[in-house]
Amino acid sequence: MRDPLKQIEKLKEVHVTPYDLRRTFIAMGIENKIELWKLKLLTNHKIREDVTLENYTETSDLRYLAPESNQIAAWMIKQGEIQVVKI
Repeated sequence: MRDPLKQIEKLKEVHVTPYDLRRTFIAMGIENKIELWKLKLLTNHKIREDVTLENYTETSDLRYLAPESNQIAAWMIKQGEIQVVKI
Protein backbone atom coordinates (compact mmCIF):
# COMPACT_ATOMS: atom_id res chain seq x y z
CA MET A 1 0.00 0.00 0.00
CA ARG A 2 2.78 2.42 0.81
CA ASP A 3 4.49 2.24 -2.58
CA PRO A 4 1.42 3.46 -4.56
CA LEU A 5 0.98 6.27 -2.05
CA LYS A 6 4.61 7.28 -2.47
CA GLN A 7 4.10 7.31 -6.24
CA ILE A 8 1.12 9.64 -5.81
CA GLU A 9 3.18 11.90 -3.57
CA LYS A 10 5.96 12.02 -6.13
CA LEU A 11 3.65 12.68 -9.11
CA LYS A 12 1.27 15.12 -7.45
CA GLU A 13 3.52 16.54 -4.74
CA VAL A 14 0.88 15.90 -2.08
CA HIS A 15 1.12 13.72 1.03
CA VAL A 16 -1.53 10.96 1.10
CA THR A 17 -2.11 8.51 3.95
CA PRO A 18 -4.32 5.43 4.23
CA TYR A 19 -6.41 7.46 6.69
CA ASP A 20 -6.95 10.13 4.01
CA LEU A 21 -8.19 7.48 1.59
CA ARG A 22 -10.53 5.95 4.19
CA ARG A 23 -11.96 9.35 5.14
CA THR A 24 -12.48 10.25 1.46
CA PHE A 25 -14.17 6.90 0.73
CA ILE A 26 -16.55 7.40 3.65
CA ALA A 27 -17.34 10.96 2.52
CA MET A 28 -18.14 9.71 -0.98
CA GLY A 29 -20.34 6.98 0.48
CA ILE A 30 -22.25 9.52 2.55
CA GLU A 31 -22.65 11.67 -0.57
CA ASN A 32 -24.20 8.60 -2.21
CA LYS A 33 -26.53 8.00 0.75
CA ILE A 34 -24.94 4.68 1.72
CA GLU A 35 -25.64 3.66 5.28
CA LEU A 36 -22.80 4.37 7.70
CA TRP A 37 -22.66 0.80 9.03
CA LYS A 38 -21.99 -0.45 5.49
CA LEU A 39 -19.26 2.15 5.00
CA LYS A 40 -17.67 1.11 8.28
CA LEU A 41 -17.54 -2.50 7.13
CA LEU A 42 -16.14 -1.52 3.73
CA THR A 43 -13.38 0.48 5.41
CA ASN A 44 -12.66 -2.22 8.00
CA HIS A 45 -14.09 -0.31 10.97
CA LYS A 46 -15.77 -2.08 13.86
CA ILE A 47 -19.51 -1.70 14.40
CA ARG A 48 -19.62 -1.05 18.13
CA GLU A 49 -22.51 1.34 18.62
CA ASP A 50 -25.16 -1.31 17.95
CA VAL A 51 -25.02 -4.71 19.64
CA THR A 52 -27.35 -6.28 17.09
CA LEU A 53 -25.32 -5.07 14.12
CA GLU A 54 -22.06 -6.07 15.77
CA ASN A 55 -23.21 -9.59 16.59
CA TYR A 56 -25.46 -10.47 13.66
CA THR A 57 -23.93 -8.70 10.64
CA GLU A 58 -21.88 -10.79 8.21
CA THR A 59 -18.33 -9.48 8.36
CA SER A 60 -16.23 -12.35 6.98
CA ASP A 61 -17.51 -12.11 3.40
CA LEU A 62 -18.48 -8.60 2.29
CA ARG A 63 -19.41 -9.46 -1.30
CA TYR A 64 -22.99 -8.50 -0.47
CA LEU A 65 -21.71 -4.90 -0.28
CA ALA A 66 -20.46 -4.96 -3.88
CA PRO A 67 -23.39 -2.81 -5.09
CA GLU A 68 -22.42 -0.07 -2.63
CA SER A 69 -18.75 -0.23 -3.67
CA ASN A 70 -19.75 -0.13 -7.33
CA GLN A 71 -22.03 2.85 -6.65
CA ILE A 72 -19.11 4.78 -5.12
CA ALA A 73 -16.81 3.77 -8.00
CA ALA A 74 -19.36 4.94 -10.59
CA TRP A 75 -19.79 8.23 -8.73
CA MET A 76 -16.01 8.75 -8.70
CA ILE A 77 -15.80 8.13 -12.43
CA LYS A 78 -18.65 10.56 -13.06
CA GLN A 79 -16.95 13.24 -10.95
CA GLY A 80 -13.78 12.78 -12.99
CA GLU A 81 -15.74 13.17 -16.22
CA ILE A 82 -17.36 16.36 -14.91
CA GLN A 83 -13.92 17.78 -14.10
CA VAL A 84 -12.59 16.95 -17.57
CA VAL A 85 -15.54 18.75 -19.19
CA LYS A 86 -14.95 21.84 -17.00
CA ILE A 87 -11.31 22.09 -18.08
